[in-house]
Amino acid sequence: MRKPPVMLRETNGLAIWFADERNIYVEHKFGITLFTRWEVRQRGFWSENWRPFRKALTNNRHLDLAYITRLATLYDISIRYVGRLPESCLKEQARIIPEKGRARNVNHK
Repeated sequence: MRKPPVMLRETNGLAIWFADERNIYVEHKFGITLFTRWEVRQRGFWSENWRPFRKALTNNRHLDLAYITRLATLYDISIRYVGRLPESCLKEQARIIPEKGRARNVNHK
């Protein structure tokens, strides 16, 4: 089975790395924060907690570290501080997500 590509979104001084289906790394001026769902075995956690959190990080226009942390707390996502990004997070191989989030009003110019 083919692994989905690592996705990267750079916005407001943050580099948000969607490393895999369980880990999101946020690189900021103070270091790197990992938002993960590895410990959770709860039924329905992905659809009720992880998916809305991930969609908020990919679609919302105005993001900062405090807002992302509040969302993680709201959705019961584990927060950790790590020393470095994993080796799979390479900017050359990452799929880039637009800085301003999802495309709004594409047909209207």
